[in-house]
Amino acid sequence: MKKQVILLAIAAAFFSCTSDKEISGGKDIGNLHLSLEKPKPGDSLDLSYISPDNTEEVIARYIYYIENKMHTEDINFIEKGENNWKGAIKVPDSASILAFYMKTGNEIDNNNHKGYITPLFTTDGKEVKGSGITKGIYYNSIKKSYELDIPQDSILSLMKNDLIKYYDLNDIWQVTYLNLLKKDNPEEAKTYSEERIKVISNKDSITEKDYQALSNIYYINKDMAKRDSITALAIEKYPIGAFAENSYLSKFFQVKTLPEKAHTLKVYHENYSDVNNYNYLLSALANLHYKANNMDSLTYYADKITDPTKKASLYNQIAWPIAESNETTEYSLNISKKSLDLLKSEMTDLTFKPDYYSTNQYKDNLESSYEMYADTYALLLFNNGNLEEALKYQKIAVGEGKQPDINERYMKFLVANKKYDTAVNVAADFITENMYTESLVDYYKSAYEVKNGSLDDFETTLESLKNEAEKELIAELKKQVLDKLAPDFTLKDKDGKTMQLSALKGKTVILDFWATWCGPCKASFPGMQRAVDKFADNDDVVFLFINTMEQGDNRINDVTSFIDKSNYSFSVLFDELESKTGTYTVANSFNISGIPTKIIIGPDGKWKFTNVGYSGNNDKLLKEIENMIKISQS
Repeated sequence: MKKQVILLAIAAAFFSCTSDKEISGGKDIGNLHLSLEKPKPGDSLDLSYISPDNTEEVIARYIYYIENKMHTEDINFIEKGENNWKGAIKVPDSASILAFYMKTGNEIDNNNHKGYITPLFTTDGKEVKGSGITKGIYYNSIKKSYELDIPQDSILSLMKNDLIKYYDLNDIWQVTYLNLLKKDNPEEAKTYSEERIKVISNKDSITEKDYQALSNIYYINKDMAKRDSITALAIEKYPIGAFAENSYLSKFFQVKTLPEKAHTLKVYHENYSDVNNYNYLLSALANLHYKANNMDSLTYYADKITDPTKKASLYNQIAWPIAESNETTEYSLNISKKSLDLLKSEMTDLTFKPDYYSTNQYKDNLESSYEMYADTYALLLFNNGNLEEALKYQKIAVGEGKQPDINERYMKFLVANKKYDTAVNVAADFITENMYTESLVDYYKSAYEVKNGSLDDFETTLESLKNEAEKELIAELKKQVLDKLAPDFTLKDKDGKTMQLSALKGKTVILDFWATWCGPCKASFPGMQRAVDKFADNDDVVFLFINTMEQGDNRINDVTSFIDKSNYSFSVLFDELESKTGTYTVANSFNISGIPTKIIIGPDGKWKFTNVGYSGNNDKLLKEIENMIKISQS
């Protein structure tokens, strides 16, 4: 039977600034063959992909830009021979580039760090207008995530050349280009800013889009006085335009009382037609009424929300804290079930799919949300004594078993339902896959004893499972080793004492980049404290918590107060803001775009690992940190 490709559209793909190999009848880009050497907007394009390994599945999609809007579509590949996949697409009219994303099994094919992209061409064989700048914009959005080896100055050069060649493109891309240019070349950014301000200001008629551009240019240059002045002018000239709309959005959150918020929402709805913003405000107001115990008003505003995903999210936000407190109310059960019904309906209708998602990615995101909300509903059912129904929904919540906390609840519900054989089997899988908590092990122990009549072999069995898990974890982590020279830096602590990274050579250094406004950063700190405690007596391991992406006149005092009140024994350093570029020096040197991010540096001074985000499980975090340290020292 032919193997169909399941295509998920995640908003990222690859492309190459280098020339592609051209062959008769088409063009090769790495493992991907295009039937046309110079595809044009509107063309039908046959695709052939040679997967780098024997796989049951290839996940693929194509991405294109029409002016400054990104669109993503699935590719339906069918295998036509071993590792040879065939498909076809219709190149969209008015598109400027095509980028392709290919994933085989668990591995992303990034074309040897060059990516997959082709410009589109005119009938006379020239690249279409805007292909250079959209290459640059798209590349910049995925460069760090997919480790492509294309220098930033090459990206800016692509953009700059198009802006010079097609001067009117500046009206579309000026703010985006300036924002990127300022980080790389502040002096050139200053010149470009002055030029664009002069051009816009000298127009015979300044549109609201022009005002928006001026406002953003002043914001990027941190000239808030001129930005505020432009905003006031724009609101006066366009009293129901975009600036006025943004002011109403801000006012909604600035006014204090519920009647004031209701009035602001009413005026907003009477004057503006943005459905996404209106749904967002409705959800916010409904949630506030819930917190004030105004249930009729909650229902009134929730019923007005037209986007089923936003309404489902509101219901889950209300229901989850109730479930987590080991309580259940009839109302919480009702709205939690509604959240699932809403998502199930949208999985069929797909009415609110954004253009930047493909159909399959949107469905995948809906399914992920459905699993998360099923976890809420299952816990509410369990708290209410409906054990069998709770188990049914918790099994759905488990999905692929990648969330240890959800797996733990599944084990709890299996044991409560006396499904001991199933509990023993799934627990073994969770443990060997490193997707378990210590409480899950306790449930496993209870089920094991009932199933086997004793605990005689339990510890031996558990040790074997954990050893297998550690072996798998180490093997996976070894694939992630970067082994590149870590950039040196010197930062100060709260007392002004300096710390230089290179002075710690010979030790394993864990850098944790964080900020007090970052919820996941703070949620990971109990696990990080356990890691600090674990290695407290090991002088060869150093933890440095680098506060970054945070401003404020009282930054040092606020950060120190948070650490002290939380009783964390962390060594905190303060990343420095580069005024010309608006970036934070050390975070930028490690290519960090989001936090929390942990960097592990070996005794040889080499950058070994980058760990981004927080899974929500501190047991898993501790195991990862321990093994990354072990590998770094080997």
